[in-house]
Amino acid sequence: MKTRLIGSMLAAALTSCTLAALLGRVESRTFVGPITNKTVRYSIYLPPGYDTSTERYPVIYHLHGIGGTHNGQQISTVPQSFETAAAQNLIGPVIIVFPDGYTDSFWADSVGGDKPAETDVVRQLVPHVDANFRTVADVRSRVMQGFSM
Repeated sequence: MKTRLIGSMLAAALTSCTLAALLGRVESRTFVGPITNKTVRYSIYLPPGYDTSTERYPVIYHLHGIGGTHNGQQISTVPQSFETAAAQNLIGPVIIVFPDGYTDSFWADSVGGDKPAETDVVRQLVPHVDANFRTVADVRSRVMQGFSM
């Protein structure tokens, strides 16, 4: 009886946390960094209407926490939060980029060069995103946010 009650409570909690389907889309991508000559991994959220418009969008770079990767749970929760805010007219449409920070880099380049997290984001990923997506390619139209690390 107790096990059934706990199971029912867990199912109810999970049901209440279910995310709505995104109106935009998230893609995981890679490219070879021109500075490091290493693969740079990231995921990117493109807002609804991206494919059919000519609009340029501000960009949010969302840094994951320690132990995370570019394609962790934040690629669902963060875009959903922004779509909810957009539906309430609190924010306009944005592109959200999820860089990969090597799970434990603290977003700094490692001494040995095997984890160039800062270089990946600042010197390789930002220019790559501006060159390959319709961004507002200006420092005043970029913001960086993150979790933990």
